This record gives sequence, structure tokens and C-alpha cells, in this order.
Amino acid sequence: MRHYDKHHYNKYLLFLIGFCIFSLAIITYSQETEKTNENETIDLPPVKIEIVDATQLVIPKEKFDGLTRADVDLYLTLNQKERLWYIPSVSSPERIQQKTVSPENDFIFMLSAYPGLPASLAYQMLLVKSFGNSQALLDLGRSSLLSERAGKLDKQKKMNGLTTDKLNGLLAFQTEKTNFRTSLNYKAKDLNYLGISGVKYPNDRSLFSVSAGWNQKYISDIESSLNTEISRIGLEGPLVSDSNSAVDIKTDFSLRTFLSPSTPIDTGLNFEHFTGNSEDEDFNETIIKLYIRDNRIKIYPFILGAGLELAVDTRKSSISSKGRETSLYPNPYALLTSQIGSSLILQFGLERYILKQSLNDVYMEGDYTRFNPSLSSERAWDIHASLKYNFMKKLNAKLTVFDKDISGLMILRESKGLIGTDGSEIVAWTPETIKNTHITGINAGWELLLFQDRLMQRVDYVHEIQNEDELILYRPKDKGIFSVEYSTPYELNLSLSAEFYGTRYVNKAGKKLSSYMLWKPRISKSFNKNAEASLVFGFYVGKDDYQIWDGYKLPKTTVDLGVTARF
Repeated sequence: MRHYDKHHYNKYLLFLIGFCIFSLAIITYSQETEKTNENETIDLPPVKIEIVDATQLVIPKEKFDGLTRADVDLYLTLNQKERLWYIPSVSSPERIQQKTVSPENDFIFMLSAYPGLPASLAYQMLLVKSFGNSQALLDLGRSSLLSERAGKLDKQKKMNGLTTDKLNGLLAFQTEKTNFRTSLNYKAKDLNYLGISGVKYPNDRSLFSVSAGWNQKYISDIESSLNTEISRIGLEGPLVSDSNSAVDIKTDFSLRTFLSPSTPIDTGLNFEHFTGNSEDEDFNETIIKLYIRDNRIKIYPFILGAGLELAVDTRKSSISSKGRETSLYPNPYALLTSQIGSSLILQFGLERYILKQSLNDVYMEGDYTRFNPSLSSERAWDIHASLKYNFMKKLNAKLTVFDKDISGLMILRESKGLIGTDGSEIVAWTPETIKNTHITGINAGWELLLFQDRLMQRVDYVHEIQNEDELILYRPKDKGIFSVEYSTPYELNLSLSAEFYGTRYVNKAGKKLSSYMLWKPRISKSFNKNAEASLVFGFYVGKDDYQIWDGYKLPKTTVDLGVTARF
């Protein structure tokens, strides 16, 4: 009984905070009413409907230009749909980001290298060329982590290492009313499972995807878009047969029309078909969504966004006696927004959604993950209240209270009973889904710009109250990200980032990994916009060994050097 009372006390405490946010906003608004005219336009952020859940390379409208650097201080938004944001990537040197500089011409060729200690090396080639209204991009890269960096069970039982290859190509054509783009992406990992006795078992995997998108503007600002992506993943090794593969096809057509000059209506049709094959099971699933949204319904002093999505989910497994199962989900959406004065925005949102985890998120971003073809799609009710504050475009702060009921939340459970050729158990993780879980929490943070925008500070923190009757493995109840970056007038950049992860459960018996912080100071120097050098340190601070996965111990201190040359 105590557990029940504590859980509900914390839940209602958070919603009491949300009620206080609302009350404060109403009081503030009553003081600003005399200054506000009913006919004034509320400046709201644009609403983005995410259709194809895949990482894309996007060339902006202006000329592309930039230098690449190691992704060591990436700022993440934590309050999002339930993707695997809470599991860090072991292969940190493989990811890069772009730092824009002043464009000089329509051709860019860059080479980058990122050697590191202990035992890591990453390098990249980037080629960009513009042809009038067309632009082409080619991005090639490889990252390698030797056994000292990839993880180990103990000093005698090390991994062979981990190598990741990637290829990204993009071609874009753009005019005033038409935008067409197509991309090709390939990513491959050469990694191994590790047995308890120290014997290594290959578990190579590769992901290939091709996508195309078309946007067209018509008279009266009517706009349509068509996006398609096809992804295929294959896994090879002694524990799986050649049939371990999956294909995911996503297509979306959307149309934006206007009931009036200030009332846009978004309608669309989304189609996704997934097929997965393993040694033991053949599985396929099709999700069709038809949606309509009006994001500018004026109910003074509020703006109401409202819509409805009708989703049909049909699935069939070769090992299920139920045959093909079909479900219909009416998914409502509502977002109530009010601008209070010139600095505050108050929002209340309600949404029901269905989401299929992407192949890249499940099998390529994480390491040592086994293949599971029949992962259930995630379905959830999401309710939130938020207050956002903007001060002279120098300070952006937010406070959000949220409550989610989720069915089909994905977790990663340590596999049991996997026996290798040497007779020992193999350490690996299998993606599974929790039938039902409930999460309540707070998301707070800010972004601050000072000294003519040369100093940027970012903070984001999430605290969750989870249903302790159903543990969410490897998901911390607390996570925070802090970063501060200073750009000097002499093209010298100094930054410090820190990530905090709270205690994580690793099994249903209650075994835990302790909380930790990961500090990353960084210094970089540009040389006449044609070269850049960077030095990044990583420091683990925690009570126990540095472990993202239970049993795989990572180095507590790392040093990475980055060098980029532009021709």
C-alpha cells in the first residue's frame, strides 16, 4: 500500500506544479490584457509533423559550407517520443557535426581525421558541389575502436574492437516553388559478441537506405510533399543465419491548404510496411495513417491546434496461432497555446500516437544488440503542460510537466541461454517491448547567449517517475545535459559539456548500474577557415566502473584529437 501511495503522491505533486504554472500564467496574462489587442497576431513557432523517422543529410537553401568536427558537445532535446535517447552510443568517434563558416565558392572538399587514446581512429571525406539550382554531396567515413576502447568483461577478456563504415550521398534540386532531393545511405559495423570465457563471436551488420522527397508550392500558398524511404538491414555471424534481415518501406503524402489566409489545414496519408526474417520467425507489419490538422484555430486569447489521425495496424507472425491481427487506432491531437506579453508562451498538449522504431535506432546506434523481427509498435497517450520564456532572444527557458501511458515501449534485456561454440554463455542484448507502462515527469532547461552571442550555455534536465511494477531496463529516472561554449575573436573555441545519467536497472531482479557523469572539455582552433584542429578530453566520474551495458567496461579517461583540412 505504501508503494501505491508514494507513486500517486509523486504523480499528483507534479500535476500540482503544472497547475501552479497555469495559475501563474493566468495571473500574468490578466496584468498584460490591457496591452494586448484581440486582432494582434500571436507569434507561434511553426508546427512540424515528422513523417519519415530517419536521419537525413539536408543541404540548406543558401550555399553549403562548413568544417566538420567530432560530435562531442551535441545538444539533445530530451522530451520527445520514446526513442532510445537514454542509451549513449559506445561508438562516439563515428558521429560528426557541421560548423558553418562564410561561403566562398560552390565547391568544397574536406578531409578530417580523429585519432584518440586509448586506441581509436576516425576519419572522413566530404565533397560538396553546386550546379546552379542543384547541389550534390558525398560523405565517406570510417571509425575504429580497438579492444581497449570498445569494452571488456575484465582485463583478460577484451573485445576484438569495433569498426564502422558509412557512406552518404545526396542530390538536391531547388527552385522558388519546387524542391526535389534524393539520398543514399550505407552504414556497416564490424563487431563481435563476447562469451563469458573470452571467446569472440562475429556479429557484423549493415544498413542500406535510399530516400526521395518532393515539395511543390502552388498558388495561394498551397503546398504538397511526397517522401519515400526504403531501408534494409542484414546481420551475419555464427549465431544467426543468412536470413536474418529486415526491410522497412515508408511513404508519406501531405497537402497544406488554407481555409483563410491565416488558417492552414494539413492533411496527409502515411504508409509503412515492415518485413523481418530470422531463423525462427517470419514477421510483417503494415501501418496506414490518415490525418488532418488545423493548427491555427483562434479562441482568444488562445490558439488551438486540433486534429485527428486514423491509424490501421495489421501484423502477422509465422509463430503465432492468431493469424493476421488488425487494430484501428483513432489518435486525437490538441495543442492549446497562449502568448502572454512579449516573452511567455503557455502550452497544453494532448496526443495519442503510434510509432515504429527505426532499424537504425535499434540495431546500428546501439552495439551488441540481437535481432528481433517482431518488435511491437509503440502506442501512447501523451499529456503535457509547458511554460516557455524568451528574453530579448538571449535567454530561452522552458519548464514542462508530462504524463505518458505507453504500450509497447522498447527495452533491451540481457539475453540468457545463448551458448557459443566453446560451450560458454554469450553476452548480448535482445530488444523487447513492455506491454503497458506509465511515466510522469518534469523536463526543464534553458539556453543563454552572452557577450554578443560568443558565449552559449545550455542546460536540459529530465526527471521521471516510472511504474516500479514494470522496470524499464537501462532507462535512468534522471538525465541531464550541460554545455557551455565560448568563441573568442581569434577563431579559438573553448567548450565544456557534461552528461549525467542516473541509476539504471539491468534486470528484473533489481540489479543496478550506478549513476555517473561524463565530462568533456574541448578546445579548437580554426586557421583562416581552411583548417581546424581540436583536442577533446573525456572524464568519467562515478562510484563504479564505467558501464553502458552491464559487463562491458569502458575506459574512464579518453583523449581525442581532431584535424580538418579544407581544399
